[in-house]
Amino acid sequence: MDPGHSPTMARLLRAATTAELGRDQFAYVIGQHEIWPRERLTGMRDYLAWLWPAVEHAEAEGLHLEDTIRLLPAGERLAFLRQSARDEEALGEYHRGVVQALWGQLKPSAATVIADAMASAGVDQARALYATIKAAPAGDFVVDETALNLLGYRFLGEGHVEQAIAVFEINADAFPTSWNVYDSLGEAWLAAGDRERAAELYRRSLEINPGNANGRAALERIEATAPGQ
Repeated sequence: MDPGHSPTMARLLRAATTAELGRDQFAYVIGQHEIWPRERLTGMRDYLAWLWPAVEHAEAEGLHLEDTIRLLPAGERLAFLRQSARDEEALGEYHRGVVQALWGQLKPSAATVIADAMASAGVDQARALYATIKAAPAGDFVVDETALNLLGYRFLGEGHVEQAIAVFEINADAFPTSWNVYDSLGEAWLAAGDRERAAELYRRSLEINPGNANGRAALERIEATAPGQ
């Protein structure tokens, strides 16, 4: 466990238990869109105040992520969200996501360590490191599709196409049923000038998600400008 992460959650919980919660009339903006009243914010505070130390304890005891999720069912602790008409399956997914996010404060991010390996040792070493991460017990690293995708686009935006392809290929290996990873990988191969490979990947993305408008448009552009067209 990295204790350096703990104060972040501790500060959040302290902020949520200040005298501000005692006011009768106020609301808090959560994220970018939703306004939460006091009752819901209090429910979230109590939920996190229970969950965070429980996740810390599970990690310290050597449990893996899936065991932690299984041993910490939220139950009625998510009652504050039921007023949003969430069904039980959605509540379960919400709880899983929160546990994963907290777990991510205790375990190294695969995206971060792969980025460091790319910078210090190059693409081949980064791929070898991913193989080590993949072989490690589940939960020893946080392998997050979004974080890897953002890393790939960072490299692509910087003009490091080989590194971007390597990261997107790692993401596709880690999340082989995600349409988005193939869409991103197709974009990187197109940037590398391999239109045939890019088209193949966009087709794969569309097989998984026929509604991928970006992938369909990219594939149509490739096919429209293919030799002989």
